Amino acid sequence: MAKNMDTRRASIALIVLVLVGAITLSLIYDSGDRTSYTPRTVTVTETVTEVVEPGSGNGTRETTTTGPAEFSVRNGLLSPKSWEAVELLIASLSGGPKGYAKMPMPTMVIPEGMPLAGTVGAPITVTATAIPESEVPQDYSSTNVRVAGVDEYDIVKVNGTHAFIVTDSMLYTVKAWPPEGMEIVEAVNSSSLVKGVGGLVMAFNVSGLLTPVAELPSQVSIRGIHLVEDGSLIVVLNEYTGWMIERTIIVKYMPGVGVKDLAWVTGGLYDTRMINNTLVVVTNQPAYAPLSKPVVSGSVPDPGALVVTGVPETYVNVLTLDTSDFTFKYTGVLGPRATAVYMTREGGLYIAQSSWAGGVIPLLRPEVVDVGEAVKLIMENRRQPSTLITKIDPATATVVASTWIEGIVDSTWQMDEYRGYLRVVADRAPGAERMGSVVLYILNASTLEEVAELPDIAVNEDVYGVRFMGDTLYLVTFRRVDPLFAINLSDPRNPTIIGYLKAPGFDDYLHPLTGDILLGIGYEDLGRSRSVRLTLYQIQADSAPKPVARLYIEGDSVWTPLIGNPLGYKLFHHIPSYNTIVIPVTVYNTSNPTPLTGFAVIEYNTSSPNLTLKGILELDIYRYLRVAPLKSFHIEDTLYITGVKYIDRGVVGPGHVGYNLVVKAYAIETLEMIAGVEG
Repeated sequence: MAKNMDTRRASIALIVLVLVGAITLSLIYDSGDRTSYTPRTVTVTETVTEVVEPGSGNGTRETTTTGPAEFSVRNGLLSPKSWEAVELLIASLSGGPKGYAKMPMPTMVIPEGMPLAGTVGAPITVTATAIPESEVPQDYSSTNVRVAGVDEYDIVKVNGTHAFIVTDSMLYTVKAWPPEGMEIVEAVNSSSLVKGVGGLVMAFNVSGLLTPVAELPSQVSIRGIHLVEDGSLIVVLNEYTGWMIERTIIVKYMPGVGVKDLAWVTGGLYDTRMINNTLVVVTNQPAYAPLSKPVVSGSVPDPGALVVTGVPETYVNVLTLDTSDFTFKYTGVLGPRATAVYMTREGGLYIAQSSWAGGVIPLLRPEVVDVGEAVKLIMENRRQPSTLITKIDPATATVVASTWIEGIVDSTWQMDEYRGYLRVVADRAPGAERMGSVVLYILNASTLEEVAELPDIAVNEDVYGVRFMGDTLYLVTFRRVDPLFAINLSDPRNPTIIGYLKAPGFDDYLHPLTGDILLGIGYEDLGRSRSVRLTLYQIQADSAPKPVARLYIEGDSVWTPLIGNPLGYKLFHHIPSYNTIVIPVTVYNTSNPTPLTGFAVIEYNTSSPNLTLKGILELDIYRYLRVAPLKSFHIEDTLYITGVKYIDRGVVGPGHVGYNLVVKAYAIETLEMIAGVEG
């Protein structure tokens, strides 16, 4: 009787899941790269073995790494002794998920001399050696990064002769130099880049038996690229399947040749950093999602690679990858989701995990903690809201230290290491006896112990622009007016406010042009219209910043993706040799139903402070189709602007449009158009 009841429950559960899966399939649109909705037999390891066809009446018992439901204490932090301990901790605080989505884990076999995805076309030369050495450009764009020498993924990378451009599902190689001969030499879609990765299979857990239902449809997008010295690209892709399941795929790709290697880790991409050949990838994977464990290239990592820092909301997966041979190390932090990543030139990685739930685990001394004690520690240490700061050594894949601070940290610019100290700016929420405020913490960079605190820098204000410049912090807060603070950090134990400037509007991004001139970019309302505002500030060590030049890009409403976007700073394009700044803008005017979309070219002078709008370069001369700007770059004396032109393909139904990449080249001095390509 009990057996028949179990069978009936399993059948009902399978029917429900198939229906839900079918609905999910009908709702997810993946730009033509749809995974077929076909049950199949797969062989996987660790979590599921020999999963059989659904409907056959058979299932496979789920296998898990058994062990004591305990945590050891490493560097004062909890590290699980088994996955059972992790799952019990999550279940104790969430009630536990009922269904599980399991990832097939095929063994990746790369035949000698064969690229994973095969060739994609005739080999092309994309290095600067394609032209005589005497003619190789020496002045060309690089990504505007948080720390000099620490690369970040970007949608455009340039090697001097070629530009590599990402448009969501496509990777283009454009021969950009010389501009008169500009052409698109290759276009590769995301599906061809991930041929070597198995799909995702949905299974249902009934009494420990896993029965597959179907392959999950997925949508794969290209988030960005890194450029490697050997001429290859590191392409970072995000795969989303619904059901709160995401996977980040890292591909080594040689233009014109094919995929040379790949790795993947579960979770949605949060950010990357790269120093020389070492790539660090950070993902957020919901701990309450159906996929119950992190998976790295087909293997569940050892539970000892995890530390628990607070309420187990998210696996923050940190993958350290050698891009030369794709060997990797894994570190996991189970707690709130990553909200900011900061990496030093020496390779120290700091992760901010901000949470309104606020449960944190303090540094511990006992050697062993069981699940019940861990739950008690989390529940007794709830602080709302708070941020966990975790320091990781990617080279050894170990968590060095962790601490908590009151307030929210959600930008990489809010953290900075300098001369042995980590300086952190946070938004502290209002409490029972205080108003919300902006606070500065100074921590020991090795231990993360607090050294000093500067509270209530601005009361009832929020953090906007932040720029650490050695011993000085320039900080913009905003609620109704824009205070720009200068804070002296020369004595880490006694930070002091030098002074501040108040003005309407606010600056969201701050960029030093010289040692004594700081550029601010933000918004200001002029009457009923909102304008993009650029300001040059004179800065000195002993006084508040002083505005010395200001420029407004005006319209009924002007918008730039550089502002209000955590990664918007990568769109900032500085050409020092021409005293020129380029930013993407969209200008709306009620007198013209078609917005002006393109790139504003601004010339500056720091000796006699001045800002001049030279012009706005449009992407599409027709201006009747939807055009989205991507990014600008330069090579020598030529400025290039890029974007996508959306084209209605005539297919019935919403969202059925195609697009073309648009690249245009202009002389920086005169802004005369030299050439353009589309494809």
